[in-house]
Amino acid sequence: EEAPPPDIMRVNSGLLCARRRLGGRREFTGTSQRMKRYTKSGSPGHGWYEKYKKFGPDSFRRWERPKPFDFDAADAQVLGKRTYCFFDIGVAESKVGRIEFELLDELLPVTCENFKLLCSGFAPSGFRYKGSHFIRLMARGAAIMGGDVATAGGSHSAWKQRYYADEGFFVPHSQAGILSSANAGIDTNGSQFYITLKECPHMDGRCVAFGRVATGYDVITGLIKDVYMQRGIPTKSITILDAGLAQNPHASSIKTSSSAHSPSSFAAAATAA
Repeated sequence: EEAPPPDIMRVNSGLLCARRRLGGRREFTGTSQRMKRYTKSGSPGHGWYEKYKKFGPDSFRRWERPKPFDFDAADAQVLGKRTYCFFDIGVAESKVGRIEFELLDELLPVTCENFKLLCSGFAPSGFRYKGSHFIRLMARGAAIMGGDVATAGGSHSAWKQRYYADEGFFVPHSQAGILSSANAGIDTNGSQFYITLKECPHMDGRCVAFGRVATGYDVITGLIKDVYMQRGIPTKSITILDAGLAQNPHASSIKTSSSAHSPSSFAAAATAA
């Protein structure tokens, strides 16, 4: 009786599983029985090659790299209308300092409104930053992450729906202190945020940067220095003891309504949403 051909002989079950996974066939040549893999659509990566041949290198570019952005280049009217928010930070319930943020309302109004509502406590979803924690130091000390406001942990927007869409990738993560939305993929922005600790070009086109740390960056560096991180997770509770709206230092240069940032205006916005 003739022996079965080499491609039917199975040395172990791993080869059989690999063959089923590839959906192709295997051939053995010579005494060394070196294996050649074929798939129904050609060699692995063939689809990428065809896409490149048809559309060129632009077919692999998901986004345009943001241009350099100067926060202070706007005129006095724009600077005076930007919203400032604050976090009072505590370690193990003991206050260590305050961080203030400058938001780019004129450029990213929806993303900034989400952050403002979560800071002020007038979010239609009922969530707020007060009482939440900084939860992680990202790999290689790139950024610190916070904003888990949901009851069971996790991200939730200021509105009834859990996520909202990416508004735009206009501001590059080109320096420390950039305030940026954290997400779980395309159009999954909620309450979670990053504060960069250095230049993070890998976040450009993936996370919506919408502000910066105006004052209190030394509080953040103190947290990184003084609180031990075990695999990126703080061993002590870093809590946002209080959050709200802060005074815009440029507001005195323009005429603004005293009720522009009042609780009633946020309540009206919440009702409208």
